[in-house]
Amino acid sequence: MKKPTLAVVAVTAIILASCANNQPTQQITAYEPVYTSDMTFAQESKSKIAVYVTGGKTAGENMALGNKIQTALVYSGKYSTIERGDAFLSEVAKEQEKQRSGSIDDSQISKLGKQFGVKFVCIANIVDAFGSKQVSTRIVDVETAEIVAIGEASSPLKTMEDLDHVSSKVVASMLSSIRSPEAVNTFTDPRDQRKYKIKRIGDYIWFLQDLAYETDVYSPYQSRKICPNGWRLPNNNEWNNLKGYSTPDVLKEFYRFSTGPWWSASNEANPHWFVDSGELKYDTSFWSVTPKYVRCIATPH
Repeated sequence: MKKPTLAVVAVTAIILASCANNQPTQQITAYEPVYTSDMTFAQESKSKIAVYVTGGKTAGENMALGNKIQTALVYSGKYSTIERGDAFLSEVAKEQEKQRSGSIDDSQISKLGKQFGVKFVCIANIVDAFGSKQVSTRIVDVETAEIVAIGEASSPLKTMEDLDHVSSKVVASMLSSIRSPEAVNTFTDPRDQRKYKIKRIGDYIWFLQDLAYETDVYSPYQSRKICPNGWRLPNNNEWNNLKGYSTPDVLKEFYRFSTGPWWSASNEANPHWFVDSGELKYDTSFWSVTPKYVRCIATPH
């Protein structure tokens, strides 16, 4: 995108005095800014984003990390912040109080973000892990509540330098996941901190490993509700999209850890997909009685 350019044009006005009065000619030169016709404003293309952090030992720790992540996002040149950031966080806190569990999911945060006029919300989770702090982040599109970028980093989070380092690292990780959609990335399920390999294949981001939250196989009912926030059970159209992009190498990567069967969100009875002789296939028979495995997907931005 071209940067704004400012052309200074000298506007010369020649004022002729009346010949009858025999006044001398006066030349008045004024300078005013004139923008070239091909100029575009970079700030207009930046998407507004709000940041919400949870999991810190104190509200101050959450706020400090949130401010650092917000600054790093702005410095990336891709995002701008909202003026009422404190008001947004206050509304999130109120929504948390309404929930019995004290938690709030991505769709609820997205709804609040939409009310404040943002395009995206960056959600960060802090958890204790092996004597350090694991910071997992995701950027959610408020219109669709879908995850469009993910990132993670570890840090002691004891000094301001730690905050600077971890915020820069998670933002770089998120931006990298946007710029390199074909790369294999890692997603950490905030519910149990289990890590999964993920990759964009075709039009969607897919788990390359079977979901293993609480168990590794699920009933049809469980399968539709078990994916983490921002992820979902793929339907047949999405499975067919995967099949269309599944070259032998991609398919081998997809079934490296298991060959199914995996549930589909189709309304048919016992809908499932599996790999047979190196080919992705669909079936509704009961040759493989429930429960079955789950692969989650998300729609990239």
